[in-house]
Amino acid sequence: MTRLPMSVAMCITGSFFIESIFSIPGIGQYYVTAVNNQDLSIVLGETVLLALLYVVVLFITDVLYSLVDPRIRMPGAAKA
Repeated sequence: MTRLPMSVAMCITGSFFIESIFSIPGIGQYYVTAVNNQDLSIVLGETVLLALLYVVVLFITDVLYSLVDPRIRMPGAAKA
């Protein structure tokens, strides 16, 4: 569970390389093409989208930590 956020980050960055090398159409190749064409709006939009995806994965990981380890509690949560 600790490796989940890093695995997601590696999948995102890995898609840039794999899709560019093998000409597979996808979000990674779209991003690389936008960078090469200096299309700023696409680069900014996709960067925000991927950052939001990563933040969601971090949030899910934090919630799973509180479910797996009872010593970790959310602030303001009722004590059982």
